[in-house]
Amino acid sequence: MKTMIIVLVTALASGTITSQNNAQVILDNYIKLKDALVKSDVKQASLNASEFSKSLEIDSGFKDNKSLSEAVEKIGKTNDIEKQREAFSKVSTILWDLVKPDAQIKDTVYYQYCPMKKAYWLSLNKEIKNPYYGSKMLSCGSESERKN
Repeated sequence: MKTMIIVLVTALASGTITSQNNAQVILDNYIKLKDALVKSDVKQASLNASEFSKSLEIDSGFKDNKSLSEAVEKIGKTNDIEKQREAFSKVSTILWDLVKPDAQIKDTVYYQYCPMKKAYWLSLNKEIKNPYYGSKMLSCGSESERKN
């Protein structure tokens, strides 16, 4: 009986560690996607969306995973930067709701806002680099919230 309990506790602990690490992987993949959109790199954004989708498949137990996965898939399936950016807006708002309360994410995450698009994005840097306009309006935006 003791052995069974130890095995169960170990399995649960390793699952928790995987889930905790995956939250960071999901955020890291999001940041790579955002950076590709800042550079207006359609091809790289599609590749990064594919990696992001894979990380979402690993941790499918969180709220709004289906909506988040669908929005990320839209980014990966199009070669139109404006459609990628439109889907990215939805990805950003859903992801913020997941990241903000997550105690496992140790990075400071900035929730930034573009008044021209009326859309948000997450960043690990305080400096504004707008993914919705790229070089056209790179510094357009402001910090809305911050998770420490």
